[in-house]
Amino acid sequence: MLSAPERQAEIAQSTRSTGHVSVSQLANHFGVTPETIRRDLKSLELQGHLVRVHGGAVTVNAVQGIETEFNSNAMVNMDSKRSIAEAAWNRIKQEEDLSSLTIDSGTTAVEFARVLASNNKIFGSQRLTIITNSLPVATVTTDYGINGVHLVGGRIRPITRAVVGDHTVLEFERLRTDFAIMGTNGLSINHGCSTPDPSEAAVKSAMIRSARKVMVLCDSSKFKKDFLVTFASLDAVDVIVTDENVDPNHVEALVSKGIEVVIS
Repeated sequence: MLSAPERQAEIAQSTRSTGHVSVSQLANHFGVTPETIRRDLKSLELQGHLVRVHGGAVTVNAVQGIETEFNSNAMVNMDSKRSIAEAAWNRIKQEEDLSSLTIDSGTTAVEFARVLASNNKIFGSQRLTIITNSLPVATVTTDYGINGVHLVGGRIRPITRAVVGDHTVLEFERLRTDFAIMGTNGLSINHGCSTPDPSEAAVKSAMIRSARKVMVLCDSSKFKKDFLVTFASLDAVDVIVTDENVDPNHVEALVSKGIEVVIS
């Protein structure tokens, strides 16, 4: 059996080579317990060789940790965000007996809210309830005169204009909606959907648990990126809407996991 330094050196090399490692796979490979591997990963993280994520670790370069201001981010890949929003709306309106939506924070989610609000007449006499933790989403939908918009309470993060905190999580835990429309900072096959801020990750996870179905809006630039906190595994996602620049291999991998992929 390898010594701890030898094992850690091999783990560091494997992480650099593949971009990511799994606790369970490493435990099987070395014939040690998952707890031993977690201690190895913690030690390697302290040495700057990798960054721990849910279920394993990734290379330092693979993990993004810098958030951009809402207004700045709103101008990035705007054409893709608008086309994704349109495609998401076209998919959502196919749902029968749709009566409630959870809409996440984020600039693509705001574009979706704008498209939904401008097309709200399609629901006719049907009342659509919208639950959100996003100040911009709440503003857009109410500006279009939609009734039944609920903004959850909590602490506001100025950088994303999202409402977060324990109270916010508790509110979503008590709700049940037909569909959750989610944004994400990064999406990868191994680590699912991720975001830099733990407080936003907690709220996003609660949103997903409260919804019957989950749709993730993700432009192609966010694929193969892992941020600090995973808020949803791909097993929790029903539909992913992305743009035409997405790598076909990524689409194939998602479809193989039973996820519906809509390309705008």
